[in-house]
Amino acid sequence: AFNACARASLTPDDLVPTQHVDAVVSLRDLDEDLEKLLRRLEPCGAGNPMPVFGVPGAIARDPRTVGANHLKFTLDDSTGQLSAIGFDWADRVGDGWLRERVDVAFRLELNDFRGVPDLQGRVMQLKPTG
Repeated sequence: AFNACARASLTPDDLVPTQHVDAVVSLRDLDEDLEKLLRRLEPCGAGNPMPVFGVPGAIARDPRTVGANHLKFTLDDSTGQLSAIGFDWADRVGDGWLRERVDVAFRLELNDFRGVPDLQGRVMQLKPTG
């Protein structure tokens, strides 16, 4: 009965995953002071999720696969640049996605890889603009 009701009332558009974005930003507005301020919101979890930022129409420069299946690139929106990583995203990106502009949702974090702090976006969602 449940399945019959779902089939009758849901459309294919209802089944497309969505990504909540707390703020659409320009990359020039993101810096280490903002990241430090965001850490004051911790601890984050189900009842207190980390803010998600969105940048529409950006370019993913120098994309490459790192580790097992991670996508690393530099996000560029013509106002600024930000290092970005999408864990388990390397095989999710369609052919040609990164040759065109993309819409990106990410969490801002400080990556301290090998003792060198670097501001980066942790990709939550990535799709072609349009």
